Amino acid sequence: MLEGIICPNCGANINEMDLRDKLACTNCKKDLKDRSYLDFLEYLMTNGIVEKELSVQTVVQTLTKWIFVTNSLAQFVRKILRIVVILIFLNTL
Repeated sequence: MLEGIICPNCGANINEMDLRDKLACTNCKKDLKDRSYLDFLEYLMTNGIVEKELSVQTVVQTLTKWIFVTNSLAQFVRKILRIVVILIFLNTL
């Protein structure tokens, strides 16, 4: 069990078990599957807090949202490459 998981939105401590149940902050109730928290999601995946199936689903949903909101093709391609790296990592677990 990791100690010191901090909500990237409000800065409150989050219990690992709470994150396993629902990927949201228990303090501010923010849904942490948002694209702006990709680094946080990557950290959770790396440390085995978020299940692989949920992680892949989150990444696919995030990619779908980026298709509609990204104005720069270069920025979009960088985000896709980052997602590919995450998916490769998940498949090696």
